[in-house]
Amino acid sequence: MELASPWTTDLLAFLVLILPVILYFALQEGSQRQATWGKHKVGIKVVNAHGLKLSMRQALIRSAVKFFPWQLAHTCVIQIKFGQTSPWLVFGALLAQILVVTYVLSVLISKEHRAPYDWLSGAYVISEE
Repeated sequence: MELASPWTTDLLAFLVLILPVILYFALQEGSQRQATWGKHKVGIKVVNAHGLKLSMRQALIRSAVKFFPWQLAHTCVIQIKFGQTSPWLVFGALLAQILVVTYVLSVLISKEHRAPYDWLSGAYVISEE
């Protein structure tokens, strides 16, 4: 059985795995509910700097930046699996891990518990009242 090209495989992985997740988070956090199912269950929601609902643009930026490391890791691993040996692929895979660690540390360390994707989108996660 012949495998597809690495770029075709990566595009398919993006369309089937990552894009639906990005859209789910953006549509839920940009909705009147302002939260995904899990956020709603634990009593938190995502708001803008004025405490209002995120715009769809803000929600898409937040979700795209949040899941960028996931896509970057997939791209690098798929390319490596197909026999690509560029040092840039190893760097990209490591960068994906560094970004995830940065996201987690920023939430733990920052006073407002915000990650880079919150800063870039102007979002805040708050308790529901």
